[in-house]
Amino acid sequence: MKKKIILTVGSVVGLLLIVLWMSSCQQDEPPRYVSLSDTFVLSLDEVVYLHVEKDSIRFEEVLEDSLCPDTALCIRQGSFTIQCAFNQQKFNLSIGSVLPNSAQVSGYTVSLTQVVWVDHWPTTNKTSNPTTVELLVTKNLE
Repeated sequence: MKKKIILTVGSVVGLLLIVLWMSSCQQDEPPRYVSLSDTFVLSLDEVVYLHVEKDSIRFEEVLEDSLCPDTALCIRQGSFTIQCAFNQQKFNLSIGSVLPNSAQVSGYTVSLTQVVWVDHWPTTNKTSNPTTVELLVTKNLE
């Protein structure tokens, strides 16, 4: 009786160890690298690394979205403002507002070149913000 309990407990523990070991073998996606002076697309919460450097850029959140939908006739285009981080240093970029579309950060200029529409709004009632943008990073001359 005692041997059966020990064998059962041993089997369960062994099985748990195998499952834990196999789950630790799953690999994360490799980091994505971008080149200076080339535009690239970045999605919400995505991180990219500058190809030459170890610097990172992250699209953190949409702060404002008052853009006019494709299917509507608007008096003004509206504006779109995002928050990004360059090596954890936060900055905002905007299109269509008084805020700038570029920022000087750690010896680089990061520019918001366009909002990328993955899905166009079917009606004038938008249900969510665009979550993909196109950015450009250039190195400042010193």
